[in-house]
Amino acid sequence: AQHKIDAIRHRVPQVLSLPDPMVNTNTYLAPVQTAAGEQAFSLGVSQKFTNAERRATKAAIVSDEVAAAEAALNQTQLEIAEDIRTACYQLLFIRKSIEITDEDRESLVQISEVVLRQYEVKKSVTQQDVLNIQTEQSKLENQLTKLRQKEKSFQSRLARLLHVTPQSDLQIIDQLETSNATLNVDELIAQALQTRPDLQAQLANIRRDGKKVQLARLEKKPDFTVGLNWIATASNGISPVANGDDALLLGVGFNLPVYKSRIRAGICEAHSNRLASQSRLASIQDQASEEVFDLVAKLDSTRDTLTLVQNDILPNAERTL
Repeated sequence: AQHKIDAIRHRVPQVLSLPDPMVNTNTYLAPVQTAAGEQAFSLGVSQKFTNAERRATKAAIVSDEVAAAEAALNQTQLEIAEDIRTACYQLLFIRKSIEITDEDRESLVQISEVVLRQYEVKKSVTQQDVLNIQTEQSKLENQLTKLRQKEKSFQSRLARLLHVTPQSDLQIIDQLETSNATLNVDELIAQALQTRPDLQAQLANIRRDGKKVQLARLEKKPDFTVGLNWIATASNGISPVANGDDALLLGVGFNLPVYKSRIRAGICEAHSNRLASQSRLASIQDQASEEVFDLVAKLDSTRDTLTLVQNDILPNAERTL
């Protein structure tokens, strides 16, 4: 994204520059006979002067594209930060799950020993009870295998995001904290609409498209071309007073923007693109509002679930064990 910004910036001097001057030569296969002398060779140079206002508008368009690219860079940075945080939490979750499952396996081993002893000595349990314990042990082993595979997958993903080798030993400090702050949906939506990089990028695109409308209207103004031509003249003219002086010509030309339908079509195209960008902005704003509202609702639901787990499910599970 940073290289893209640099690439767009390099377009500014390109659009501000005039076209390369043209040099042309003519060698007359049949020399032109004039009273002043014979003409057999000519040399000319010309420069096209494109409309200065049009070049300045193109530079302003590029500046808006730079602003959009910078917003895209900010968006990329935020996405990378989000992906890394998510990968860290997922890896922490998997490692904690492995730790808890190992504890479950140790507890199940102890229970298995007790049940097996009761079956062998007191016959107070049935063989089915022993088989049930062994089945649960197999399930735990299978669960541990899947968890360790997921740990490697999440570790590889985190290594890719950090641009290091997948074999890197990534240690994450477990500092997961839950915030109990009350979130105001309306304030969060207003903050998102004001600061989200993708919205800033789209605003820059709208400014760019507005300048493209102005650029299309500037097609009505002509460009000028100034040329200088030199013709070599020999002294052996047909006139007795031939002087052999070389000819020097100055020419000025300009294009005639007479095809109004083409210009009008260009203006309409640019105007439609601007309307499309405005509609895209409204769509992104709606999407941002939806995402904020949905995330706040999910957060509230998760807090309720966490409270239920801590106050009800876990105590009952411990008593059951």
